[in-house]
Amino acid sequence: MTAALVLQLAILLHGHHLTLHVSTPAAATSLPLIVYATGDAGWKRGDRHTFDELRSWGYPVVGFSSPDYLKHLGHGVKTITPEELARDYSAILDAAAKELGLPDSAVVVLLGVSRGADLSVAAAAQKAVQQRIKGVVAIGLTEEEEYLDMYDLYGHLPEIGSLSVAVVQSTRDGYVPAARARQLFGQDDEHRRLWAVAARNHNFSDARAAMYAAIRASLVWIGGDGNRDQ
Repeated sequence: MTAALVLQLAILLHGHHLTLHVSTPAAATSLPLIVYATGDAGWKRGDRHTFDELRSWGYPVVGFSSPDYLKHLGHGVKTITPEELARDYSAILDAAAKELGLPDSAVVVLLGVSRGADLSVAAAAQKAVQQRIKGVVAIGLTEEEEYLDMYDLYGHLPEIGSLSVAVVQSTRDGYVPAARARQLFGQDDEHRRLWAVAARNHNFSDARAAMYAAIRASLVWIGGDGNRDQ
């Protein structure tokens, strides 16, 4: 497959130009647009590799650094409301759709790692964002998000309603091990799915291939054909 084109796009949020990394597939596709939020590592190491993995599967992807976003909420501002987060995600979606030439009917999936997983789930629980997405994939989801005033992430999952929610969790995650995540998440059903990946830590450092397999399975389950020929 010919490599996808990646470009950078700046969007003004809270007086700061947040960089969006936009991957345009080399060929026309009906795959969903993935809005990808990194963990605290930002745009480097494993989080950057996850972006590259997603685009290698042929998805259009727009990604941003969670620390770059959260460290520029405004002078002296340490937290953001869920409603403000929803407005920012809507702005990111608008910019990505314009850059990629996507119609209003385009399918969108939010996907995040660690801190980015928290942001993705919190955004998906807001009605302004729900109207524009099909589901969310959270990798290494924690219980609470400090930048959202200790927002109870699992407690707000019911607010996502009938949208698809997939959680990919390490069995030895230092924040929320997969067994604990299962207790908080509940049983799988037609709208909820949890993938437990045997890994030694929050970063899946010894099980990256298994983590990617679970992410890809999550996307297929939500409705993106991640198994097409490469």
